[in-house]
Amino acid sequence: MNRTPQAPDAGMQELAARFAERPPGAAGLEVTGGLEMQLGRLAAVYEAEHQGRARRRAELSAAIFPFDFAPTAIAGPGTIDSPMVLGARDGFCMDITILVAAGFTAGSVSVYKGGVADHLLRGVFSSAGTLKFGGASLLLMPGERLLFVGTGITGNLTISGSAIMVAHSFLAEYLL
Repeated sequence: MNRTPQAPDAGMQELAARFAERPPGAAGLEVTGGLEMQLGRLAAVYEAEHQGRARRRAELSAAIFPFDFAPTAIAGPGTIDSPMVLGARDGFCMDITILVAAGFTAGSVSVYKGGVADHLLRGVFSSAGTLKFGGASLLLMPGERLLFVGTGITGNLTISGSAIMVAHSFLAEYLL
């Protein structure tokens, strides 16, 4: 491509020549009118995006929210299997963040996901305390539940905890 060298201010000279060809005030009206129209369009797009973000925040707030388990207790050793308290509801997943086993002074408590079997073991309390989970490491799908088995327990066994409830339809977004 063969280019002719231009003076550094060639662009400005061309603009000045084009404006000189128009009647006084015409260029200003054209620029102002076009600018006002573009600003109006930009404001409408911004407002639509703002309303869309507000709707999306409301949808997410209804679909993803913190949840605390109601404390569930038994006297002495045994199994706590309460799907309505310790399980994910229909249409929701449950991301367990913390589990608490309290009230006992001896023994251990095993935490299982879905049933009592070695491959379903998710944690063990060797004394009263907490187990913390993060990053969807203990995720219950709709209908799944936790079971707690107390062995050699002295005193009462009380289970509680916290989770993030996630509407199943929003699970992919939550995990990303």
